[in-house]
Amino acid sequence: MTPIRPIHEAAAKGFERGAADYEKGRPGYPATAIDVLVRECGIDERTRVVDIGAGTGKFTAFVLDHTADIVAVEPVAAMRAAFSARFPDIPVIDGTAEDLGLPDHSADVATVAQAFHWFDHGVALDEISRVVRPGGWLALIWNTRDLDVPWLAQINDVMEGLAGDAPRFRSDDETWHASIDDHPAFGPLGSAVFDNAVGGMDLEAMRARVASTSYVSALPDAEREVVLQSVERIVRAGPMADEGPVFTERYRTELFWCRRT
Repeated sequence: MTPIRPIHEAAAKGFERGAADYEKGRPGYPATAIDVLVRECGIDERTRVVDIGAGTGKFTAFVLDHTADIVAVEPVAAMRAAFSARFPDIPVIDGTAEDLGLPDHSADVATVAQAFHWFDHGVALDEISRVVRPGGWLALIWNTRDLDVPWLAQINDVMEGLAGDAPRFRSDDETWHASIDDHPAFGPLGSAVFDNAVGGMDLEAMRARVASTSYVSALPDAEREVVLQSVERIVRAGPMADEGPVFTERYRTELFWCRRT
């Protein structure tokens, strides 16, 4: 058996500290993306979904509109606590994608929001294929900043300089597709991209959004505050100058799905 590696230090430390910021600052998902996911994966009130790397439940909330039969898996204790406070009736397991702690063929659909890049892909896909029944589905979704917006591109430049070896999802890097393409238990990937305009943002929400990033949250307090002040300057000179204290942040939502063969 392949040894299961521990979760990345940036994820373990950053998400443990940043759970409140994650819930406050992270965007939701556009209804159009959820509609496609539900249609392509055949999700209805009879569908059992395992939401892997569920975090505070930002994505789980959208699945819950279509089925209440959900099991969440989340390795970070602070995230599990935030999840349980929000969804006390949904079980949340202390587990990872590589070791889900669920019975064979016990789920119809596995969903992964903002997390697949953290996984040991081969081991995780073996485990997901064990838990998802044949004929079921795997769905992956990410929100990424719209870098055609100048001020968001500036924030992205700040973040790029801090990431170190922390895994990230990049829209222009499709190399991760190979892990699914080459896996015998999964069929071809389908994909779709959606605009995701998040209104009602303000300075504190933007600070929380950046602070929720694992490698920012994990920084010592003084270094973390320097980063957040840089973001604050960008936001004041950008959307706040154009739109006022409440403004719109723009994302691209990228959705992928494949069948468990």
